[in-house]
Amino acid sequence: MRNILFLYFIVLLSSCTPRITTSLIKKEKSLSKNAMVTVYDKNDTLPAVIEKLGTTRVNDNGSTAEFNYNFVFELAKLEAGKAGGNAIRIIKHQIPNIFNTGHEVYADILKIDTNIVDKKSNQKTKESYKKIPYSHLRLAINGGYAYNLGKVAPAFDTRLQTYDNQMRSGFNFGAEINYFFVSGQAGIGINYETVSSQNSLSGVTYLSAGQIFSNNILSDNLNIQYIGPMYTAISRQIIKNGIKDALIINVGMGNLSYSDSKIVDLMNYKITGSALGTYYSIGYDRFISKNMALGIQLSLIRGLLTNYDLFDGTSTTHVQLDNNSYQSLSHLSLTVGLRFNTSK
Repeated sequence: MRNILFLYFIVLLSSCTPRITTSLIKKEKSLSKNAMVTVYDKNDTLPAVIEKLGTTRVNDNGSTAEFNYNFVFELAKLEAGKAGGNAIRIIKHQIPNIFNTGHEVYADILKIDTNIVDKKSNQKTKESYKKIPYSHLRLAINGGYAYNLGKVAPAFDTRLQTYDNQMRSGFNFGAEINYFFVSGQAGIGINYETVSSQNSLSGVTYLSAGQIFSNNILSDNLNIQYIGPMYTAISRQIIKNGIKDALIINVGMGNLSYSDSKIVDLMNYKITGSALGTYYSIGYDRFISKNMALGIQLSLIRGLLTNYDLFDGTSTTHVQLDNNSYQSLSHLSLTVGLRFNTSK
């Protein structure tokens, strides 16, 4: 029983400690525990007299423990002191995100002439990491290409099948608002997208009710709109005191509305309907200033139209589709746009 408890204690202890990986080029005499270790950012100007002793990495060990800023940086400084280094230069600092629960730091271990260490510079560098400005509101505006994932049914006239294939491509315009509430890593939002496509064809021949109709004019002005709430997860890369880029994942569910202004010969028709839709997207934001970023996003909207209303100019007919006639409203879109962020 005593051995089991001892083993449990060892496992528990190891699960609450970050993983430390140190690689040394040269080892000097270890510093005392109270010796000062200077912290430099990778963009800081280093003293002229300097020697690199190796590198150290303090990162998540795969547990759910949350290692804060001060904890991981003190561990990195201790590793430097053990190697005889009196300074570290931060190569990368990764804040907690959806993949890691704690701060991570990558640093060079340095030995410098202690006569030229500027303590004020060291303090300023440390302060730059203590408070990282998260955005809590994000507004994104997108525009780009959309493609309908539904199948095109065979047609009597091959030109009509080509026409339907062309209608699958369209333009996507959208906007979304996100509010982050879990340390800037997760949040909620609302998304709106509209996909539109137009086409026209003259002299088309088609088969209807056993009869062949030819030399007809066909035109469509199709619009599919989605709006709904979503859950958002975000992973951000930090440089010094700002955000460099971010990976954003959205999942949501909402309303899909369908509208088609259709012309067949001289008759004008209006087809409208709605369906339940699901929304998925993954996007990448690259910051060009503190509160503005350029973004690219791949999104998927899924839904099926099972019934619609047909208006012929005088009356409206409700049409219920059978299982084999359901119309796909699913679209895959690739868009780019601007993102506007406000900091806490």
